[in-house]
Amino acid sequence: MEPEDYLTGEFILNKPGKYKVQLVYASQAAKDGSTLSEHTGAVFDPKANTTVGGRFALTLGDNTMQLTIEDVKNKERPSIFMQAMLNFQLPEKKQFAL
Repeated sequence: MEPEDYLTGEFILNKPGKYKVQLVYASQAAKDGSTLSEHTGAVFDPKANTTVGGRFALTLGDNTMQLTIEDVKNKERPSIFMQAMLNFQLPEKKQFAL
């Protein structure tokens, strides 16, 4: 994906309440330990050889979280990066964006 690319879609909540949200991905710092923040201003840079340190926003309904890609120490085996409890007030169709 390029920095200007994003993913959007919809999800349907059948009932209001608190929901656990998990974000799962794989990442690994470059062999020299560098991250994107040490390269071109924390945007994707092929020379960095990593996405660690990159920033992105995750929006679920009315909830937006600003996140930074952390080193989960394995770029081939996904791990749970983030868990959050979000409260949704109404049962309805919601939008997501990443």
